[in-house]
Amino acid sequence: MNLRELWVDTKKELDSSNIPDSNIESEVIIRKVLDLDRNNFFATLNNPVPIRKTAQIKKNLQQRISGTPLSYITKNREFFGIDFFVNENVLIPRQESELLVKKVISYCKKQKETKLTIVDVGTGSGALAISIAKNLKNTNVIATDISNKALQIAKKNAKNIDVSRNISFLHSNLLENLKTPVNIIVANLPYLTSKEMNTLSLEVKKEPTIALFGGEDGTDLIVKLIRQAPKHLKKNGNLILEISPSQKNIIFSLMKKSFPKSKPKIHKDYAKIERAISIEI
Repeated sequence: MNLRELWVDTKKELDSSNIPDSNIESEVIIRKVLDLDRNNFFATLNNPVPIRKTAQIKKNLQQRISGTPLSYITKNREFFGIDFFVNENVLIPRQESELLVKKVISYCKKQKETKLTIVDVGTGSGALAISIAKNLKNTNVIATDISNKALQIAKKNAKNIDVSRNISFLHSNLLENLKTPVNIIVANLPYLTSKEMNTLSLEVKKEPTIALFGGEDGTDLIVKLIRQAPKHLKKNGNLILEISPSQKNIIFSLMKKSFPKSKPKIHKDYAKIERAISIEI
């Protein structure tokens, strides 16, 4: 079987299982196993594919059909223009979370202080912390997570992306083990409600529950973090959180209560959805 025939067969299998974007996904599944970039993929469509490689592609295809996210099969996900290693121990970074990175970068560039300290709470794969460190060289970034497995992946990504010297890692439940005062707290914490957890797609159910479920109304961890924040933020500090649009009013009120002299701001993502909230103290 040549590459073209294998690609057609793989696409048909995905189509029959109602996998969206089958043309792209079939290409990605095959390219990953054959270690081909797009140019070489299209340049070798008439070449035969070794039996061993074909078997691996078929195996990965069956994983995808069974609901395993494509990023867990390929072990990578692009975020903020950076390629991250991911597996089933971490949440797959979403494009909408890039808004948090943009807000942190924008805030830092406006500050007079030259060496800012930023903590990314619940770092997972390290997507936020590493993207920030890569784009803001003169910062001290602390990445925390309650999961040791997640921290190992974040450390691996920091090494691969060459920002290890700018980031320290801390095993912590939110800010409990943080001893250093910081300029910015940024977090994409679990915020799905009990009801939302019951209606998740098969794909999302494959991701860690600890990275998705935020309690009955989705705000359990966010509420705890906001209450911890005043003790850890420096003067003129900033708290930036990803939220569900449905939680906007609850989080707005809680932030106002924790920081009575400041007013929270709501930020929209690429799709014009209210995706983040911040407050400068």
